Formats: sequence, C-alpha cells, structure tokens
Amino acid sequence: MVLSAFGPISTVVADHDEVGDDWEEDGPYIELWIELEGSWQILEPYEMTDLDDGTYDMQIEYIDLDVGSNYTLSWSVYGINHDWGELVGNVTSENVTDTWQMEVSEFDCRFNANVAIINNTDGQWDNVRSNNYDFHGECTEYGTITYSAEIGGNWVSEPDEMGTGSYDMRWDVTNLTTGDEYKLDYWYYLSGPGVNWGEDMQGSGHEWVATDANESIDWNVTISDTDCSLQPESMLWQNTSSGWTIVDQYWVGQLSEVVLLPCEPVLTLSWYNNASGSWEDLDNLAGNNWHDAGIYEEADSCDEVEGGWECTDDDGNTETWDECEEFNEEYMCMNWHEPLFLEPGDYDFQITLSYLDTGGSYMLNTHKRIGDYFNGVSYEDDYLEFNAPSDTLTLNETVTIDASTCWGSLEAFLDQNVTDSSGAWGHHPIAEGFWEIHGPCEEPTSPFTLYVDGVEWEQELHYADFDECEEDGEGYECWMDDWDDDGDGEPNWTEWFEHCEEDNSSGTWYCVVGWSYPSLDEGNHTMVLEIEGLEVGDNYSLQMDTNVCEWMDCVYDWMQVNFTATAETMSETFYLETDNFTCGVNVHARLHEVHDDGGFYHLGGDSFGLHGPCEQPPSPFTLTYDGTEWEPEFEYWDYDECEEDEDGDFECWGDDWDENGDGEPDWTDWHEDCEEDASGTWECQSPWGHNPHLDEGNHTMVLTIEGLEVGDNYTVDIKVDICEDMLGCDSDSLFFDFTATADTMSETFYVETDNFTCQLGIYVHLAESHDDGWSHGLFEEGFGFSGPCEQPPSPFTLYVDGVEWEPEWHYASYDECEEGEEGYYECWMDDWDEDGDGEPDWTDWNENCEEDASGTWWCQSPWGHNPHLDAG
Repeated sequence: MVLSAFGPISTVVADHDEVGDDWEEDGPYIELWIELEGSWQILEPYEMTDLDDGTYDMQIEYIDLDVGSNYTLSWSVYGINHDWGELVGNVTSENVTDTWQMEVSEFDCRFNANVAIINNTDGQWDNVRSNNYDFHGECTEYGTITYSAEIGGNWVSEPDEMGTGSYDMRWDVTNLTTGDEYKLDYWYYLSGPGVNWGEDMQGSGHEWVATDANESIDWNVTISDTDCSLQPESMLWQNTSSGWTIVDQYWVGQLSEVVLLPCEPVLTLSWYNNASGSWEDLDNLAGNNWHDAGIYEEADSCDEVEGGWECTDDDGNTETWDECEEFNEEYMCMNWHEPLFLEPGDYDFQITLSYLDTGGSYMLNTHKRIGDYFNGVSYEDDYLEFNAPSDTLTLNETVTIDASTCWGSLEAFLDQNVTDSSGAWGHHPIAEGFWEIHGPCEEPTSPFTLYVDGVEWEQELHYADFDECEEDGEGYECWMDDWDDDGDGEPNWTEWFEHCEEDNSSGTWYCVVGWSYPSLDEGNHTMVLEIEGLEVGDNYSLQMDTNVCEWMDCVYDWMQVNFTATAETMSETFYLETDNFTCGVNVHARLHEVHDDGGFYHLGGDSFGLHGPCEQPPSPFTLTYDGTEWEPEFEYWDYDECEEDEDGDFECWGDDWDENGDGEPDWTDWHEDCEEDASGTWECQSPWGHNPHLDEGNHTMVLTIEGLEVGDNYTVDIKVDICEDMLGCDSDSLFFDFTATADTMSETFYVETDNFTCQLGIYVHLAESHDDGWSHGLFEEGFGFSGPCEQPPSPFTLYVDGVEWEPEWHYASYDECEEGEEGYYECWMDDWDEDGDGEPDWTDWNENCEEDASGTWWCQSPWGHNPHLDAG
C-alpha cells in the first residue's frame, strides 16, 4: 500500500498520551505506536514485541522536522504480509503523523518494521533517522511438514548431526486434500567458521496437484569439512478460493533444532611450547563455538548460581557453565576461553590455513596488537595475496614478550578472490580468527630521572618505629612491647607494613607508612630530565606535560622533542617558574620509539610531583555598598590572661576558671587575634564574623578589582542570591567581559532588597580569558549581608462559621522587665534573687511585653494555641 502526498505535508494530531523523550535526540526523531487491547503503547526500537495473529492499528509520529524541508517519511513491514507506505513533500509543521494497519499472520515468526526519515531538500537521499522494530509472532507449525536425510543407507528424520559428504534429502508432507493444488517453498542455510548463522542460503520450490494425502519432495545438500550447521526450513501453500494461502511451515526456531556439522577450522594459530616441546593451538575467539556449547531444551533447566550457571539435561546430569543465555525457552551455555599466559621470552607462532582450493586465489589480512603497562599499543598490519600451493598454507613468526607486556592479540581475515558469471571480481569471506594472549604486565623501570635545581627528585618517605617486627614473606608484622594487655607474652594486636628495616644499633624497627612529594620554594627553577637506556642511532619522541596549580586553577604547558639518540643516556633541560601561591607542580614525561614507517612504540612514562608554599593569594576584590566598604563585623571577648604559643595563637582564660583551686584554669579558649590593653585585660577577636546589615532599598554596589594586567582580557561572573523567610531564594547572574586598561578597575551594579529580605549573598568569580577561547580562574570570593527579615504578611484569612480564625495566646506576669537590643525584653520576679545580691539569678526573654497600671508586666507567650472547634 502506498500513501503519497505530492505537495505540502501537514500535521495530523495524535490521539494518545505524550511520553518521555528517552529516544529523543538532536534533530528529527520517530515514535511508533501500536494499539493493544484498546490502549496505545509506544514501541522501543530494536526491542522484541510479541504479537498474536490479527490486524493492528499503527501510528507514527515524525517529530522535530524542519518546516519547509522536503522529506520522504516512510514505513515498511517485512513478514508473511509485506506492506509499505510513505509521505513525500515539503512539511508545513514540525510534527507529522501517519497511520496504517499491520496484518500479522499466525505463521509469522520473527518479522520487522522499519520507519525512516529521509531529507530530500538538497537533492540528496539524506537518511536522517531510521528505526527498526522487531516482532515475534505465534510461528504456528501444524506438524504436516518434516524432513529426512539418507545417512548410511537409512533415512533419518531430523538428524542432530551430519558428517562431510553429499546427501539425498527429502521433505515429507502429510494431510493433503486429494485434487487440491499445493506448492512447497523450501530452503536451507549452511554456516561455516567466521560466517554468521543463516548467511549462506540455498532455496527451491515444488508445485503439484495432490493425488494422495502424502507427498515427498527430494532435494540434496553437500556438506564440507568446514561447514558448521545446517538449518532446513519450508513453507506450504494451498491454492484456495481466495488464492494461494499458507497452511503450514517448518521453521527452525531453537538452537537445539539446528543440525551440527564437522566445523573444522580453516584458520588455526599455534605456539611452540618450549617446556613440552610441542605445538599447541590457541582458542579462536571468533570461530564457531557451537560444538563447545551446551544446549538445554527445557525452559527451567538452568539456574544462575554463585560463580556461573548450573544446568540439568533430560537424563538428570548436572553441569556447570560460565555463562548461559535464554533463547526461545531453551538455554545455550558456554565456558569462557582462558587466554594463554606467557612469561617474558621469545616465542614461535604459526598460523595455518586449511581446506584451501589448490591454485585458488586468496587474500589474508592480519592485525597484530601488543599492549603494555602504560596502555601503549604497538600495531602491525600485514596483507598477503596468494595462490594456494596446496590445500594447506603455514606462516611463521617469532613474538617477543617482555615483563611489561600486558596482552597481545592477532586478528585474521581470509577471503577468496572470485569472479562471477558476469566477469565481476570480488572477495568472498571464508573465515576469520581472533586470538589473545596475556603477559606479566609489570611496571617497567622508569627511564627518567628528574633533577630540580641540581637535586635529584625523590619521594620523601615517612616512617613509624616499632619494638619488634617479623617478616611474613610478603611484608612485616610489627608491634610495641606494651601491646600485650593480657600479659601472655604476645601482642594483642599488630600492624602490617610492606617495607621495614631494623636499626642494628638500637634494635628499633622503622617501617614506611607513607610518602609525600618534595617541597619547592618560589622561584625560577632549572629542571633537567635525564633519559637512560637509549639505543644509539634510534629515533625517539619525548613528550612532557607540566601543570602548576594554585588555589583556584592550574596552568598547563606541553612540549615535544624528537631526537636521534647519540648516546645511551641523554637529557633535556627546561625551566619552571613558581611563586608563594603555588600549591602543586606535576611533570609527566612519556618516551616513544619512532619507527621508519611513522609508527611508534611506547617505552615508558613517569610523573614527578612537587609541593609548593600554597599561600592563599590576597583578594583582588573590594566591594562597597552605598559607599561603604564591605567588611565582616567581629565580636570581641575579654579575658584576664592570655599566653601566645610558638605558632602565634593565643590560649586565654578567666581568673575564676580555676574551680578546683590548683592555681591553673580548668579550661581555656583559643584565639588567633588578641591584644592586651593598658588595664591588663586581654581582648580577643571572635574566630568568625557577622555579615553587615542591609536595610531595604535599591543599593549601589561597586566591585573594585586590583592586580590586573593592562591589555589582558578578563571575565567577571557575579551571582546574586536574595533569600526570604519561608520563600526560598531568587538568583540572578551578571557577566562582565573587559580588557584591562588599568591595573585597577571597577564594575557597578544594583541590588534591590525589601523588609522581607533575610540574606543577601554576592559571589564573584574572576577569570583570565585567552585568545584561543580557553580561560582559567584567578580568584573567587563571597560577600554576605543580613536583612530585616520581617515575615511577609499572610495573604490568607480563614473564617470558621463566620468567625475569623486567630491563635489563642497565653500571657505570663513579671515584677520587672527591661527592654534590650532589637526590641526583646528581659524579665524576672523579685524573689528570683536567691543569693541576696540585689540581682535576679535568672531571667526570661520575651518578644511582646507591656506594663499595666499596677506596675505588673504582662508578656505574650512565644507560641499560641489553636482555637477550639465543637462537633458539627
């Protein structure tokens, strides 16, 4: 069925619910819907959907099309019932919907629908999007068709295995109606090593008028040594009043129904085992592995257990497997191939090509890869075109494995050069192979030594000392003599370390507990990187990355030096400048050997870290608000005594903090900033400050930035958060890009607050911008303010049976109250003076208080009670 629109394609409104955009991508995309049991369901591409036979309403949504562009919007179904349709033309809407009805037969097994968006605007067939949707039907088989093979003079129905040779085969059809016209379409698939199941298909057909209830159709098949599986299938048609109609089929839907064939390998990779003195084959990971698999036909025959799978066959025998996959209510199970592990050394390998046609033209492509500890990979690709001198060809090579080799692989593709009946020449894939080995993968000795200002770079080791240590073969178990809590002569616990050494003079053991990078002071440093183990005359490439990091960001640099070695040891000198704000420096070096063909091999790499002073740089920012410079507001606390320690910190206390009378305070406070006044009282700044207060209004903010380089480009990012009680925060961002015309510049902006503002936060980030679009951060800082923070008036009034809702307050009475700061009242009773000093020993704080005519103070409780509501 073809639905074409040679003109504008307009939108059609879909009648199902919207869904998420899991499959939405940049540009146009597709949604395919199907109506199942009265509701629309979206189908996911490449996922299998089970359907019974019947007619299904389908709907496609083509989404995010380019309005005005010319499209072909197509769909097609490939099953028992083939169908297709398309819309062609210029679209007038971003979204277009198309519909069709999909016929599903009871004989449909696996079938497919494709939906595509093709853009024809520029005259090209631009495949913008193409989705495949997979379906599984009932796949009905009535059992009137079966096949047999003549094996050893006997006809065997549905054999499990067949050997090499030519076979007479037969389709047997039963339950025919005499006099009716029938036809049988039949075919078979042969698969070989490296060829996917079902790739090589041969087919034929037979048409007849039934003279009996049974009919036999002869056919034949030739099986070679390298064929791996045979899959015969057929479909029976009957000529009825409505035309040719499918009445039965024979379909191989399970792996257990496939006929297993000899499956001899065409490609074999062997290695010579020096220990055993024999050639041994490696597992071909790309070969046909059905003969190594276990197939279990019952849906409940396999269970996943710890470490793998456990399966039981029809005879009750149990076997374990590394992996099982469920396929059409049966399991196919495999054991993993264990890669060959090789110690360092030279090894002979040979690849054997078997079952060739003598004199035939072939092409062999091989790709060898060897990976090392540093994830470096050496590549060697070979191409060989040849005429087979016999049915077998063997190629030899020696492979070197060293201590740093982690893995190696060989991939091989064998094609036969063929010419078809028209004289066209091409390649026919015969076989493929993939083999893998593993090596020691040890970290190689670094070829590098770094000298910093003439001093060799070394890690600074940290040690812990112990009374006793015992070596356990992998490290040391250590303890102190006083770790024997129970007095049995043995320590109750120990600690383990990898590296320990005894001081022979004292008997004390010293163990490495950690390490750190060496320190680097500010200055311009001379760095010399020495490279050892070079081969004179060979070509090398040295690559170095350096990064110098401060509080905010890192500055990266990179250099590459290509050279021919004139000595076994050579060096490269470079310079690195740091300052007191440098926190860390890292130098990473990599050495490659460069081959004449342009390839390279990674020889080694190393990293060298250094610690800097890491002082926090002074802020370049000054913020003024309404002409006042922003500063935190600190509190100051008084002490009778303070003592300064060697780090410049102060330990302080009051004279009355000596409760036990021993002449020493029982506790102390620590501060960073303290001063003694003329009276001997110490005044100390609180360790944290408060944000300054900001009243409501429209405020002028001026941000001044110092320390700029004239001519350089900068970006200032200012984020403003204004927060209210219970209502969250509103955020706004400002960006200023500028080129510095002076070393100090300023930017003015405005912030409006009201009486409901509780907190105002201004966060500033300064970055230097480079011509290549890259930037790095220089500094960031935050400035905070507190606001009036009044609670906004409620917009709500509730009436209950005509009476306005109000909380019911309770009041407490006091003899005296004094109004303090911020409108709070400190209150007490006269009899709260238990020690008779004329002052109350405790007080209450209240927010709302009033004095009546008698002099009694009445204060509202801080919380109220809900009003009472009677039943009704």
